[in-house]
Amino acid sequence: MSELGPFILAFTALVMSPGPATLLIAATSAAFGWRRALPLVVGLLGSMVVIMVLVGAGLAEWVLGNPGVAAIGSGFALVYMVYLAYRIATAPPVSARTTEPVQAPPGFRSGFALNFVNPKAYAAVGAAFTGFSIVPRDPLTDVGVKCALSIGLIALGHTLWLAVGETIARFVRSPRSGRALNVAFAACLLVSLVALAA
Repeated sequence: MSELGPFILAFTALVMSPGPATLLIAATSAAFGWRRALPLVVGLLGSMVVIMVLVGAGLAEWVLGNPGVAAIGSGFALVYMVYLAYRIATAPPVSARTTEPVQAPPGFRSGFALNFVNPKAYAAVGAAFTGFSIVPRDPLTDVGVKCALSIGLIALGHTLWLAVGETIARFVRSPRSGRALNVAFAACLLVSLVALAA
C-alpha cells in the first residue's frame, strides 16, 4: 500500500520546522529583503538535490556512520554557521535598506554549502527516503516520486520562511529595533546549531 500521505506529512514537518537552513532564510529575508534572499534559497535547493543523490547512492550512510568524517563535518558546520550568524547580525538594520550601502547577503554559494555541512539534511532525507514506500515494487519510480515531492515541499517551506522574515521586517521601523531583530535572528541560528549538535 502506498504511503504517500504519511511521507508528505513527515517531510513537510521536517522542512517547515526551524533549523539552520530555515532560520537563515528567514534571517536573510528580514535583513536584506526576500528578493535578495532568493539566491540563497536556490543554493539550498540545489544542494538538497545533490544530497538526495548521495543518499540514494549510499554515500550519506557512510558519512553519518563514520565518526571521523561526521566530526569534521560538524566542525565545519559550527564555523560556517558562526560566520553566517555574524553576517546577519552585522547587516544594516531593515529600516536602513534604502539609505545605507547594503552589504551582500548570504547568496547561492552560502546556501549550496550549508546543507553539505548540515548533518540534519542527510539524516532527514535518509529517514524520509528509507522509511516510506510510495510506489511499492518499483524502486526506481519510488525514488523519483520521492525526489520530486521532496523538492516541491522544500521549495514551499523555504518560500514560507522567506515570507516569515519579510513579514517580521515590515513591523520594524527604527534602526535600533532593526539591529535588535538582526541580532535575534543571528542568535537563533547559533541556538539551532547547538540543538543540532546535541
